[in-house]
Amino acid sequence: IHGTQDEAVDVGQAEHLHILNPNSELFLVENANHTFGAREPWIENQLPEHLKAVTEKCISFLNEKMK
Repeated sequence: IHGTQDEAVDVGQAEHLHILNPNSELFLVENANHTFGAREPWIENQLPEHLKAVTEKCISFLNEKMK
């Protein structure tokens, strides 16, 4: 999982890791930064849009693995 606008780690690094492990799944979050829109302290009641998408993807992945 990687944001396409990550300012700390270039998206090319995620793409390279995916090439090294062809059994992996690369999930790019368009226009997301390194923290997927979150920051500390987080005082809002809802997750930022990009972090919510990441969280949902992680939950879906885990649910599939538990079947």
